[in-house]
Amino acid sequence: ETPRLAATHLDEGEAQVQHSVQQFADTELLSLIDEMEQSQSIHKKVLEGLFENGFMGIEVPSHFGGAGLSFVESCIVIKELARVDPAIAGMKVRKYRNAIEDTSQACKGCRWIILLV
Repeated sequence: ETPRLAATHLDEGEAQVQHSVQQFADTELLSLIDEMEQSQSIHKKVLEGLFENGFMGIEVPSHFGGAGLSFVESCIVIKELARVDPAIAGMKVRKYRNAIEDTSQACKGCRWIILLV
């Protein structure tokens, strides 16, 4: 089997991720950039769209409520968002736990926090 060069070829799933992010970035995100620049804040519609489309928590496994994307797919999300708005692409979402729990259980009481990097 010939090894795949991730930098030059996307598999079907990766291409679908790329298309989804491009659609969101070119429609939802692009239309609100000026407004966000003027208000110096993230528009609620953008934040909701990022979560609804699975572009937040991209590195978090799906069983913890994240997108569960591969490394290549997470790079695609960041690249395509950065093409339109680098500030949005720099957002990272992590989960934290309110109480000490066994990590093998479902993450009860988790909340999303946004870390801007």
